[in-house]
Amino acid sequence: MQAALTFVAISIPIAASGQAAADQQWFSAWTVAQAGRFPISMSGTSVRMIVRPTISGSGVRVKVENRFGQSPVVFSTAYIGQVLSGASLVPGSNTQLSFNGKPGLTLAAGTGAYSDPVAFQVVAFTRYAISLDVTTAADISVHPLGLVTNYMATGGHAADSSASSFTPVPDAEANPDQGPLFPFYWVTALDVASASNTGTVVTLGDSITDGHCSTRTNNGAFSGTTVPDLYNRWPDLLAMRFGGGPAGQSMAVANEGISGNTVVAPPLAGPPAVDRLDNDVLSRAGATHLIFFEGTNDIGTNNATAATVIAGDQQIIDRAHAAGIKIIGATLIPRGGEGAWTSYQEQQRIAVNDWIRHQANFDGLIDFDALMKGATGATTGAPAIPPQWSCWDGVHPNAAGYAAMAASIDLSLFNSTPMIQLVANAEGGSASIAPNTWVEIKGTGLAPAGDTRIWQNSDFANDQMPTKLDGVSVTVNGKSAYVYYISLGQVNLLTPPDAMSGPVRVVVTNDATPSASFTAQAAAISPSLFVFDGTHVVASHLDGSDIGPAALYPGLTTPAKPGEEIVVYANGFGPTSNPVVSGYVVQTGTLSATPVVKIGGVAANVMFAGLVSPGLFQFNVVVPPMAPDGDLPIMATYGGVSTQGTAVVTVQH
Repeated sequence: MQAALTFVAISIPIAASGQAAADQQWFSAWTVAQAGRFPISMSGTSVRMIVRPTISGSGVRVKVENRFGQSPVVFSTAYIGQVLSGASLVPGSNTQLSFNGKPGLTLAAGTGAYSDPVAFQVVAFTRYAISLDVTTAADISVHPLGLVTNYMATGGHAADSSASSFTPVPDAEANPDQGPLFPFYWVTALDVASASNTGTVVTLGDSITDGHCSTRTNNGAFSGTTVPDLYNRWPDLLAMRFGGGPAGQSMAVANEGISGNTVVAPPLAGPPAVDRLDNDVLSRAGATHLIFFEGTNDIGTNNATAATVIAGDQQIIDRAHAAGIKIIGATLIPRGGEGAWTSYQEQQRIAVNDWIRHQANFDGLIDFDALMKGATGATTGAPAIPPQWSCWDGVHPNAAGYAAMAASIDLSLFNSTPMIQLVANAEGGSASIAPNTWVEIKGTGLAPAGDTRIWQNSDFANDQMPTKLDGVSVTVNGKSAYVYYISLGQVNLLTPPDAMSGPVRVVVTNDATPSASFTAQAAAISPSLFVFDGTHVVASHLDGSDIGPAALYPGLTTPAKPGEEIVVYANGFGPTSNPVVSGYVVQTGTLSATPVVKIGGVAANVMFAGLVSPGLFQFNVVVPPMAPDGDLPIMATYGGVSTQGTAVVTVQH
């Protein structure tokens, strides 16, 4: 019976649990942060929001939010398509989105939701339209300073490629000092699936990150006008620098600036950074780095002390680190060109910047203050932004200033260090890992960008399993594990057979760069059943053909029959009658006791239970003769520990 599964068959259960998902990771390639609401009814309309992703990829999902709406909003349909010009789309590109399999979505006040993933090819820095048919909306949850021309129409026109029914969204600001805002309605994120991107850089800030004055003509002079669709903000230009870099070093940039935002309460525009960090930063897909550039409004408008700003900054640093995100601090730029800036406020700005440079536990520094420090302002006695880089208000840079800021950022701050976010049994049947057990590691930067593969014959030497694939290795408590599968976001491995229990240290090394040590929990056993699709157990008939519903793998899978002896494959059941030789490709032996296997809640007769291949256990069990038809729960219990409760085996008379 033990010969029913060969060594190479281990690729079936391991790959089925995670490999397909790991090939493509999600990254927030375009975002905006909602800051408030417009009390305008939009019932019976369509909106077309124009987004510009910062990376390329082969799949998308869209986030819509009603964060500041005071009543539910109902969308009947949603589409994404490539922009041809204005509101018109490239023919044939408009693709319908769904939400939990349905075309429409109702968002209660204060909530948000992602569309279902859909295959859709996107090219970095190409414009795409997300179109929503709005059935009911008493108000609009918005990002005010969008600086992009978006569109609306009366009636349901989300499916239309033509622009004939659409007109530009009306301006949200009549103040000539501010200029037009060109807001975004409801849409807050476009996530892109990519196998080669290395992470998402989130920029958290205020109007200087949001791009105020970045598109004002006449070098930002008061006489200039705001022009949309130029993408001149420093995060836009930083994204372009990443896009122009070597292959495999691209990073998505997610701009979470809100004009008027503060670090701490009282809020001026949108929730303070400490309150919106979870929604606008930590939840962004693939986030690996955060550039935090905020505090000038706390000081300049709220007259906050440096100590108050620093306390808020420290909260954000600690929470970013707790989420495994590297945080880079940016110093506050001069405001001496603003007539209302006081010597007290300048003292607070200097104190905050001194702390950022010399005391804060940021993972890196961007010294925008040093870059933008010009001559001392005549009325304030404080340094001003150099005139060639300053907007008319003395607070914001102009387009040239924003370009200088983006160009000054050292891209080595974003070098990819492996980061572990999860270590678990490869089949999710146990929260702990165990000796000689198949384990999955999830994180970022775990392998060279674009390098996705399993081990091959050439990786073996002298019948020893490989401890390294393409420069990727893993240690558990300092001992080498056997690396089976690598990708940017996931590594699958077989743990060494040495006894382990309690907290253990796991380290991934990618191209000679080690990750920080990750603490996982270990036990003597970590039993689980391998599954094909997250549910159906990996099992076979005695002739070697696979068991499952016919629709699982058409032409390959068939149900088991009551009374039939079948073969079930498992993981993490511990020592057997033959000691495991570390790294050796031949592993056999029987368990010291027979596990209890139940199918449909009824104990099955276990004919054999043992190790047949590295880390792979085989159970020969007889389906109870009175088992009914259908997907029946299957569970194995050994040493007082049971496998996952979600596995099923398909039975049919």
